[in-house]
Amino acid sequence: MTHALAIDFDGTIADTNGRKVAWVRDNLGIEITVGQADATSCVPIIGRDEYTRMGQDVFSPEGTMVTEPTPGALDALRRLAEAHRLVLLSARGSDWLPAAEAWLVERGVRDLFADVRSSSGTTKAGVVESVGAHALVDDDTRHLVIPSDHPFLRYHFHPDEATPWRVDGDVVHVRGWTEFDDHLAGALPALT
Repeated sequence: MTHALAIDFDGTIADTNGRKVAWVRDNLGIEITVGQADATSCVPIIGRDEYTRMGQDVFSPEGTMVTEPTPGALDALRRLAEAHRLVLLSARGSDWLPAAEAWLVERGVRDLFADVRSSSGTTKAGVVESVGAHALVDDDTRHLVIPSDHPFLRYHFHPDEATPWRVDGDVVHVRGWTEFDDHLAGALPALT
């Protein structure tokens, strides 16, 4: 059976969090880890205004295009697409979502995705349900902490081993694409 997988872009496929770490260091003189670069963790450290200012650089079309993939992401997407229907699910709104799609095109992986969706104005859980996804992979816990009656797997993509576990509920913590692949192989058959 083919399963649908909803996969976040920033911090999961693209190493946007690495760019955020550098921006915060270079512009604010504050050291954060990759695990503190998602919006939920970073805003309390640098403030909403600075996070918004950082986003203007990091999420811009120019900033997006120079962002490297997370280690192993492109190979993992190719493997996953052989057996599953992939849906890119980003919190980016209509202004910045096309840059993410252009990034995928430039790296030769856009055609691996059956659909590209934004959760702007709604929730990722709602989009996951509307596309019939069996799993959501995201680096930001705010998209994963949802009522347990939502029948899909939730993966917190969190390569920063130094950061403590921060999610309650049915969320699997993975430090990278290899751990995700390993867990997914055993978990999906239980959903069928």
